[in-house]
Amino acid sequence: MAITKFKIPTDKQIWAEVDARLETIPAIIKARGQFDRQKLFNEKKAWYKDTPKRENELAEHRKKEALKQVAENKVKAEADAAYLSIRKAQGKPILTTEQIKTMVAASGNKIDIKKISQQELYEKYEVYEQLSAAKNIYKKVTRLKAITRKLTFEYLTQTYGLYRKIRQSEVASQTFEEIRALLWNNFKIKTHYDIPQSSLLLKLVFEGLPEKTIHLYTRSIQLADGYNTEEKDFISFIKELGGMEKIRKAYATVIAADAGKWQPLYEKDAEYSASRNELLGVTPFKVVQLTGPEASLFTNDIFDHYCLVVAHIDPMSQLELYGQWPGSNATANEMIAAVSAKAKKASTPSWKTHKAKASALSAERLREKLIAKQEKQEAKDKKASAAAKKNAATAKRFAKQRSKPKAS
Repeated sequence: MAITKFKIPTDKQIWAEVDARLETIPAIIKARGQFDRQKLFNEKKAWYKDTPKRENELAEHRKKEALKQVAENKVKAEADAAYLSIRKAQGKPILTTEQIKTMVAASGNKIDIKKISQQELYEKYEVYEQLSAAKNIYKKVTRLKAITRKLTFEYLTQTYGLYRKIRQSEVASQTFEEIRALLWNNFKIKTHYDIPQSSLLLKLVFEGLPEKTIHLYTRSIQLADGYNTEEKDFISFIKELGGMEKIRKAYATVIAADAGKWQPLYEKDAEYSASRNELLGVTPFKVVQLTGPEASLFTNDIFDHYCLVVAHIDPMSQLELYGQWPGSNATANEMIAAVSAKAKKASTPSWKTHKAKASALSAERLREKLIAKQEKQEAKDKKASAAAKKNAATAKRFAKQRSKPKAS
């Protein structure tokens, strides 16, 4: 076995290494007497003397491993060639480089094609292909679910609008009774005498849906109608309350509690306005005078009135200012929420008064909007009725003229 040429360091160099090593050891550990300078020198020198032998053993080991790998590669190549020949003879497809790359990429590069056999590669590809087919179907089903869900919400919204229209008409009771009759005559669906009218309409429009789903839709429509929600706002209303399932679960106890934590939007706006007014009216308990350059470091970026300051209180109770933390909508909303919670708990008179005024104003605006819409609809209906009467009179006149005998 050839001995690798290796130049052993001089004793002076070894002593320098030992001393450098000792300098890195903390004094408290040295004091235990575990590190002997002469012993370290002897160990280091013996290690250097054995270095050529170790390197030759390592080189020999690498050589054996390389020869072993060559032999294994040869066996693998022969086995792969035989496997591919059998596939060709059986008329089975042979993978292209692009197909293999696609599979390896899809696996997150966890497949090392150099280490596995062709048989293992084809088995993995078959599994990959089947999984890919399943994933493709899954994606299509997911898209179909999304489209179906969207359409369902659209039709449910239209049903809600129709329900409100029927309820507001003069023939509401007759219409719902006709729907009840249709359910029995056409679908043999029995309905209890006190079933909600919205359920009757839902059973007709969504015929075949499970009773649980009809119940879910019914509760949502009843609650939305109870808050006089417009058809165009129906989905937003449902989402704002946390979804239909949440409405269904809470419905029995929610009515008395004003839909849990939900409030009409004009009430939320009123609370926000009152809380902001309360916040802007707070009197500072301490004023700190800043110089011109210091003041330029701070900007009122929250309601154009406040800013968040990064500060530190030292042991002497002195406030050390470091700079400003950027404000955001989230920060502003948190401040408003904190003021609102505190005002509610303390029943702050100014907050309650401002909220009542803002709420009344918002409610009045909403009422005016509804009245204007109703008046517009009444005018439209009146116009349509007048046109219908005119057309009927014209048709009657023409019919009378046609019925007269012609002069001979």
